[in-house]
Amino acid sequence: SVIPKLKQLDPNLYEAALKAVKNAEASPSVANINLAQGKIDVMSSEDVRKAELQTRLDAVLEGMFTDAEGKVTKAEGTRNNTDITTAYTSVNKLPDGDRKQALIDRLDALKQAIEDDSLYDAALKAVIQAEQNTNASTIANAQSKIDAMNSTDTRKGELQARLDTAYEKLKSDAIASVEKAETTKAQADVDAGRTIVN
Repeated sequence: SVIPKLKQLDPNLYEAALKAVKNAEASPSVANINLAQGKIDVMSSEDVRKAELQTRLDAVLEGMFTDAEGKVTKAEGTRNNTDITTAYTSVNKLPDGDRKQALIDRLDALKQAIEDDSLYDAALKAVIQAEQNTNASTIANAQSKIDAMNSTDTRKGELQARLDTAYEKLKSDAIASVEKAETTKAQADVDAGRTIVN
């Protein structure tokens, strides 16, 4: 009878892979994960310890993603610049791929939303000022603030409509004032008309 000869497993390969996995666990980074993965990859598939090391290494990578995802979620909740920067730093340490890109996209969308809100707040304040003190200067200021808003911000149209209403009121008031000045020819009415028109 022929007894199959068992392949000798190289203990040095296991020890090198174990050391690299422990290093990745202690200091999670793409470089350490890649180094450990390379050490695991050269181990014999017959070495049952290979799967255990792979599971440990996969857990390190998953931990990095879980940490980054938690930081992104926190930044989305707080909308705080420090939290956003911390989240970007954590995400940038991840290996490239769809999962990393999804986190970057979330952070980019958060930054855009914060910028949109800031531009909206400035435009809203200017529109309210134009509604309360309608003149060419407040109309022009509000229009410049609306123009600075992102075209994809759905609130832009609502502010533009409000400003258009204020502008139409200004035009109507100017016409009425000029007509009154033409009718009365009183200096006070002429001055009032000039103030509105200018």
